[in-house]
Amino acid sequence: MDAFSYTAESLTRNGRPWFPVMGEMHFSRVAPEMWEPDLIRMKSGGVEIVSTYLFWLHHEEIKGREDWTGCRDLRQFLTLVKKHGLYCFLRVGPWAHGEARNGGLPDWLVRESEAEGFRLRSNDPGYLRYADRWIEAIGEQAAEFTAAKGGPVIGVQIENEYGHAGGLSGPEAEAHMEHLLQAVKRSGLEVPYYTATGWGGAVTHGLMPVMGGYCDAPWDSRLTKIETSTNFLFRVERDDHAIAADWTEGTEKNAGVPDETANEPAAGHIGAGKGQFPYLTAELGGGIMPTRHRRPIASGRDAGCMSLVKIGSGASLLGYYMYCGGTNPPEKATTLQESKATGYPNDLPVLSYDFQAPIGECGQLRDGFREIRLLASFAKDFGEDLCRMPFAPQPGNPSDPEDAEELRTAARFVQEPGGAQGYLFISNYARLQERRNISGYVPTVTDADGREIVRFPQSVTIPKDAYFFFPFGMPFGKAVIRSATAVPLMILQSAKTMVFYSVPGIEPEFDIAGDADGWRILVLTRDEALRAAKVSREGTDYLVIAADGDILTDETVSLEIRVRDAVRPRIMVYPEFSEGVLAPDWTACGRTDKGTVYEYSRTLRNTAVCEAKAITRTAAAKVRHVETSEAAQGFRVTCTRTGSPDAADIILSVLFDGDIAEMHTDSARPGAPVTYGMLSDSFSLGTGMPWEICVPRGEDAGDPASGKIDDPAGSGPEVFTAEILIEPLSADTPVYMEERPVFDGDGTACRIREIHADIVFRIPVMN
Repeated sequence: MDAFSYTAESLTRNGRPWFPVMGEMHFSRVAPEMWEPDLIRMKSGGVEIVSTYLFWLHHEEIKGREDWTGCRDLRQFLTLVKKHGLYCFLRVGPWAHGEARNGGLPDWLVRESEAEGFRLRSNDPGYLRYADRWIEAIGEQAAEFTAAKGGPVIGVQIENEYGHAGGLSGPEAEAHMEHLLQAVKRSGLEVPYYTATGWGGAVTHGLMPVMGGYCDAPWDSRLTKIETSTNFLFRVERDDHAIAADWTEGTEKNAGVPDETANEPAAGHIGAGKGQFPYLTAELGGGIMPTRHRRPIASGRDAGCMSLVKIGSGASLLGYYMYCGGTNPPEKATTLQESKATGYPNDLPVLSYDFQAPIGECGQLRDGFREIRLLASFAKDFGEDLCRMPFAPQPGNPSDPEDAEELRTAARFVQEPGGAQGYLFISNYARLQERRNISGYVPTVTDADGREIVRFPQSVTIPKDAYFFFPFGMPFGKAVIRSATAVPLMILQSAKTMVFYSVPGIEPEFDIAGDADGWRILVLTRDEALRAAKVSREGTDYLVIAADGDILTDETVSLEIRVRDAVRPRIMVYPEFSEGVLAPDWTACGRTDKGTVYEYSRTLRNTAVCEAKAITRTAAAKVRHVETSEAAQGFRVTCTRTGSPDAADIILSVLFDGDIAEMHTDSARPGAPVTYGMLSDSFSLGTGMPWEICVPRGEDAGDPASGKIDDPAGSGPEVFTAEILIEPLSADTPVYMEERPVFDGDGTACRIREIHADIVFRIPVMN
């Protein structure tokens, strides 16, 4: 059984420094038949810890009627987490936020607080008796899954943003957090790690603080491009003051209303626990959730650069919110999303919680998945040493996030008897900034006193929008890599090979001293590294690179590939597969200095055809939640699929101009009184960002609570039909969009510009 602890520098596992990657997945927002595929995708992306909110509203929407079935079945979810060798952090609230109605508190609790006169998120006995009961209910479901009992649960987060986004302050806040902590322990959730969100001056009560950072702020009330985030700067400060900044403007209801004495973020706040606890993140924006009034687009490069900056600034846990998107579950009485109607600052989609996450609402793998996996692969093999390396700010590093001229650098290193060992982090990227190439740069590292300790032997040109890190003093067999202008990715121990990837525009050069003792260096392109994975079989490490699609690296290694037209999949493997390892239907078709190329025996074809025809608004609006205007436009969508026995999913992609779009089908959400018939909804993100919907499968199509977890792949209907209703976007609609559509003569935009279906295949690669 693993033993977990921590030092001021890092988490530890079995007494050794541990640099894991954590990803948020809300099991109650994901259909249960998708849990296992999504957990496999998360593991394949380098995630070791799955974090999840427990939304009280999802489990006890009606007082006294707890629901732990279907998509709310925590026991089944934790069973699958354990099955796939992952760990878990439970975020128990009671107030969670997570863009849920009342921050996750049930409506009945809000009503009772008003009727009985007790304050939510306070030390009022009226509130605490319900909070204790909720935590006890979680313990009844999850206590047997704690690490001490051989389960996956190693951490519990208490409350969320307490004292920053609502709650109390001072001694009363400390007493509240202590009460919740003891309630958690009484429930049987005895775990190695108890955490609290630490940004914005939130109350942590001596628990391990976890930090966050997003590339933009869709909760911001402004309708213009906002200032560049400080999360693209290397810095000592761990805080992101922009998170939950909407709460400073006040909310209407007491379900988390900021106290008049609530803690204000302290100027220059470095971050709770610095010097006592390691630098841990729990809410790096793997994507970002659009609001009705503000719809930024989060790219994979945004997530990749922010992640690199956090590592360079000393972080020893990368935690992503969200890592896996989802859909609000079927309701019993009300909608479940955050809205202004419930007294919260923002309007969110009724159903969609896609979050532009690395793994999308339909299970689709995005660029963020690949960018994060680059760093996760590095952390897996080099993280133990990195944890011992403190952050060393570098001279000349800009402190103004709007500075688009200066190069941003940081270092982490330790002094060894043979010299300094560490990494130089370099960024010439910031979201939505126009950058320039920086020529003649000589990579140089200085210590805290400004003394130069490492100077690379060559100058390089840093391309605009590039972000990367170079090693120095790196052990290499019996030799040492004194410096390298390439990025370390992974180690293939059995092949005595260290894998790097190049930075586009920078020639990989290695200054090596000593005897490498049979070790070799393999350099990939960055594009190859983005689709690379390490797989171990019978003591042999293999590097597997997909030409298209992504390698899933659970017990059964497979290629997941999304097909729009037709493709003959190829992979490259180093070293060559041993006999019996390769799955059937793959054939070696060539060799390069980077490995053996294998080709799949069959061409994969997209056999799904779809179309959309305009219909009347009334015909499209059989059931709807949003009160659309008379100008709303209806469309009937038909998707026809002929035989695709290998297909796992069909993803419908709709590029539309408008404000809000909803898709309806008669059997979408049985048992959901408000959203029955609504399969999906979306805010338009602009001209280049499609709305993606997973075509339902099986008899319970579209029902996340069906409880079916063994539907055979490819069991979807031959013909899928639905209605789409689009609310027009006006030129004067108060909304920020990075990309606005072309408006018609009447000043509105309301159309489907493109619609198509892609088929997702999952092909076995290794036996």
